[in-house]
Amino acid sequence: IAAPIHKVTNLTKKNRKNFKWEKPQHEAFLQLKQFLITSPLFLDYPNDNYPVILTTDASKVGIGGTLQQNINGEIKNLYYHSQVTSSTQRRYDPIELEALAIWMCFQRMRSYLLGRSIIIYTDHCPLCNMMNSTVKNRRVDRISILLQEFNIEKIIHIKGQHNCLADYLSRHPIPREEEIFDEDYGIAKRDKREPTVMGRVPDEIPPLAGAIITLPPIEEETDQMKEDPSQIIAKNILDMERLKIEQGKDSDIQHKIAEVMKNPIKSTYEFKDGLLYKLMIMREGCNTKKKLIYLPSSLINDLLQVYHSDPLSGHFGVQRTYLKIKNKYWWPNMKQSITQSMSSN
Repeated sequence: IAAPIHKVTNLTKKNRKNFKWEKPQHEAFLQLKQFLITSPLFLDYPNDNYPVILTTDASKVGIGGTLQQNINGEIKNLYYHSQVTSSTQRRYDPIELEALAIWMCFQRMRSYLLGRSIIIYTDHCPLCNMMNSTVKNRRVDRISILLQEFNIEKIIHIKGQHNCLADYLSRHPIPREEEIFDEDYGIAKRDKREPTVMGRVPDEIPPLAGAIITLPPIEEETDQMKEDPSQIIAKNILDMERLKIEQGKDSDIQHKIAEVMKNPIKSTYEFKDGLLYKLMIMREGCNTKKKLIYLPSSLINDLLQVYHSDPLSGHFGVQRTYLKIKNKYWWPNMKQSITQSMSSN
C-alpha cells in the first residue's frame, strides 16, 4: 500500500529534487489512513459475554502479546503489547522467558483481564499445565502463583507458525521509558501547551467504554510544585556550596578529580564548576549520559535521612528510595549502602 509513498520519500540526497506528490501517493495516503481507523488495526471494546484470548510470545530481545475476542467467528483486537527484556531476563531459560511474557502481559492488561474468563495461547507446550501442577522451575512456579487471582480457563498450545502477531511484537519490541507516570492511564506528564482533552460518551455505548479520562487544564507550576517534598528538603540541606566543601574534604573524590584533569575525554566523570559528576547511561540502548552529583561519603546519611526517614519522604523501601535518588546523585556501592542504612534504622 505504501509503495507509492516510499517511491518519493526514500530518495537519495542527490535525487530529492525529483520529489513529486501525485495521485498514486495521495490515494495510498488515504488508504493508509483508512486502515488505521478500521479493524483489525483499530482496537475494539471488550464484550462481557465472551472470554478474552491472550496470545503471547517471547524472544531474546523482547516479549509480545495480543488480547483478542472471537465473537461469532470474527476476531476483535482489544490490546497489543510489546516490551524490551532486560539484560538479566535475556539469560532466562526458554520456558522462563515464555512464562515471563504471559506475566508481563497480565500486568499490562490487568484492567482488561480481571473478572473475565481468559484463554491463553502460547507456542511453548510445557506451559500448558503450569496452572494445575508444578513445572519444576522456580520462576515459572512463582508466576503461576501470581496468576491465581485471574480466571484462566485454559492454556492452549499453538504452533509457532500460527503465532505470527505475538511473535512479531516480541522480535520488534518497543523500548519503554523509565517513568513513574503511565500514559495508558491518562496520568502522563504533559506539556503546558497541550490543550485539555474533553470527551463525551454517547448513551448507546456500553458502560466500559465510558471509562474515559478527561485531563484537566495544566496550571502554571512553580519549581517546588514540580518536586516531591524530599527533593525540596534535599536541595535546602545539600546546597551546591556545601557539596563543594564536602567534596573538597573527600580523598576519594579528590583522587578522581585529579584523574579527570589528566584525561577528561576517556573519563566516566566530569569536573565542572567546582563539582565532580558521575556520567551514567540511564537505560539500555541509549548512548546519552546523564550527569549525577558524586555524593561525598560525609553527606550520604544526611541524604538518606531526607529521602527515607523524614516524615515528608513517605518511608519508601530500598528499591523506591534508590529509584528516587539515582537520577540525581551517585556514590560507590550506592544500593548496598542504602540497604544497610535502612536495615539499621
